[in-house]
Amino acid sequence: MKKFTWSVLFICFSLSGFAQNQFSDTLVLSLPEAQNVALDNNFTLKDQLLDVEIAKSQVEQTKAQGLPQINGNLDYQYTVLNAFASRTGETPVIPAPSNDQFTEFNQDQLSDIQGVSIQTVGGFFSGLGDAFASRHQATAGVAVNQQLFDGVYLLGLKAAEVYVDLARAQTATTERDVEKDVEKAYYGALITEENIDIIDKNIANVEQLLFETRETYEAGFVEQLDVDRLELSLSTLQNNKSNLIKLKDLNYDVLKSELRIPLSKTIRLSQDIEQFAREALSDEVLKKVQNPEQWPEFYVLDVQEKVTELEIEGFKKGRLPKVDAFINGSYGYQGNDFIFSNGFDNWFPNLVAGLSVSIPIFDGNLKDNQIIQKQLELEKIDLQRNQLQSNINIQIQNALTSFLNARSDVQNQIDNIALAEKIYNTTQIKYREGVGSSVEMSQAQQDLYQAQQQYINSLYDLLIAMVDLETALGK
Repeated sequence: MKKFTWSVLFICFSLSGFAQNQFSDTLVLSLPEAQNVALDNNFTLKDQLLDVEIAKSQVEQTKAQGLPQINGNLDYQYTVLNAFASRTGETPVIPAPSNDQFTEFNQDQLSDIQGVSIQTVGGFFSGLGDAFASRHQATAGVAVNQQLFDGVYLLGLKAAEVYVDLARAQTATTERDVEKDVEKAYYGALITEENIDIIDKNIANVEQLLFETRETYEAGFVEQLDVDRLELSLSTLQNNKSNLIKLKDLNYDVLKSELRIPLSKTIRLSQDIEQFAREALSDEVLKKVQNPEQWPEFYVLDVQEKVTELEIEGFKKGRLPKVDAFINGSYGYQGNDFIFSNGFDNWFPNLVAGLSVSIPIFDGNLKDNQIIQKQLELEKIDLQRNQLQSNINIQIQNALTSFLNARSDVQNQIDNIALAEKIYNTTQIKYREGVGSSVEMSQAQQDLYQAQQQYINSLYDLLIAMVDLETALGK
């Protein structure tokens, strides 16, 4: 008995694991969740978010330019061949700087030095430099530079931060477009599901009626023609359902494409179409018309305007002097012994401090022309803002008109469905009681199916019109 119990438990756990694996690949998504998935996977948005991070990095780079700049240096050279000795044809003898620095010269070299025709003072000292070059020379030091005043730097720091805002503003337009595209695809998938549900109900109704008609035919109360008409109606509905299933798969593929997920991935929508239909038919959408929001494109233009103004100010500040402070400290060594042979005995310190002032005097009117160019760009931005506002006003008016027409059409179709269902139900009752014909029954069915299809189409048009209206309103 225990063995049987453990076997049952093992099978249950195995089936549970199988079920989890079976549905682990299924994404159950509400509309906001689907929009978030699309935002996470959108390549354009990812690229723009990288631009934001790049802009942040540029801010830090600009800040770094105003901080102390510290550089170390270490130079070493070894004199392989003495130039003076090469000219005299003698084997080079390179003395070390000391009180007896001339003692290592042989007599021939001294005669050569004395016999040189010195035409300039520079030539004399140049010759001595070649002659008295030390074998080992080294310099080690640290240079510190600090920017004291640069108006362009301070302005550039502010401009760099504005570029971060510009990069962020550009992502806002992409986010809006992605969310609206996903919303339309989500509605398209839900509409086909709703259409399939309606056809399933019609198929079930016709199958029941066909069953009853066959029974009645076998009893001899109706003709074969009545059965044939119902079979034809059932076959038409089944074909329509088959086509809708294909359309549903296509609409789901469109949604997956907007989400940037593999087409092999299975998704299930957690919201139904009636929820969105109630929202579209309510007055909440029309209330949004009274309080439109600013499009992200306006913010992009505002930031571009601010950047251009900062550039103009930067050109003006470029006429101001620049002041830098510097401190250079070093130790130098010259001698015939290797640089560290005697420790640091022959290393001599050197320390220099000072200011560097750069004063712009004349640039050929370059900055004046740059300022003129940027002022013209400001005028263009103002024109773009006015044109955008004009286009938005037209788009809001057109979207509002389309939405109101679509909503009126849906309400009419709801009334038509109610009337068609009433006629169909009455015809069914008459047909079952034997006082109605199969022709009337077939016509009532066709009218009902047509009303249902028109309702589905008008509902989809209403949802798309709602998305377009919210887009026009900046929502």
